[in-house]
Amino acid sequence: MQVTTDWTTLDEGLSAYVATPAESRGTVLVAAEIFGVSGHVRDMCDSLARRGYTAAAPDFYWRAGPRLEFGYDDEGRAEAMEHMRGLSRENVLADLEAARALAGDAVPAIVGFSLGGHIALLAATAAPYVLAVDFYGGWTIDGGVPLAEPEPPLADAASIAAYGTPVMILAGADDHLIGDDEWNRIGQRLTNYGVSHERVRFAGVKHGFMCKDRPEWDEAVAHDAWERVVAALRKRLG
Repeated sequence: MQVTTDWTTLDEGLSAYVATPAESRGTVLVAAEIFGVSGHVRDMCDSLARRGYTAAAPDFYWRAGPRLEFGYDDEGRAEAMEHMRGLSRENVLADLEAARALAGDAVPAIVGFSLGGHIALLAATAAPYVLAVDFYGGWTIDGGVPLAEPEPPLADAASIAAYGTPVMILAGADDHLIGDDEWNRIGQRLTNYGVSHERVRFAGVKHGFMCKDRPEWDEAVAHDAWERVVAALRKRLG
């Protein structure tokens, strides 16, 4: 399918990388890792567009500088962590609200990776989405970063249930951010508040398995996980 890509201004200094198919089935917001709207995130947007979805990845770091992108080495990670700690719930939710305008009157989906997985669940506490997908998002139930203040997203699972947003969570069983106890408590929290959800945990797989630029990349598992997401989008967006 023919796809058009470009950076689009959404509001004031906020822009988003947008991949648009010739005919769109619906809109999917894509929330990036701590490394910014990287090549990996742009590839995910392009993949969604080839499947028929308008995909938009907002630049949440724009207040610190336009289109900041960091490497996966130690230096890049340290810079990315510093900028991630500068994100606030208020600003991220404002950026998501601006990005939702790309869907017009329709309700979008949201897919997030790592930090973006956290953001996807946060988004689902504040507005309806046809689907919220969390790829190995950290700090979602216990907090630990400024973005999780005053409380982490799943502390407000009741709001996710009230908006009726179904949640999909995909993670590796060897993920250093999400241990067995946390994984189980996440499931219990979603169940207890009546959130429709699907959780998939891949044996022997580490954090970051979707990103081919990271040593943790697992091609077979990444393909499996992505097909699950696409199937869920087909069910809800067509």
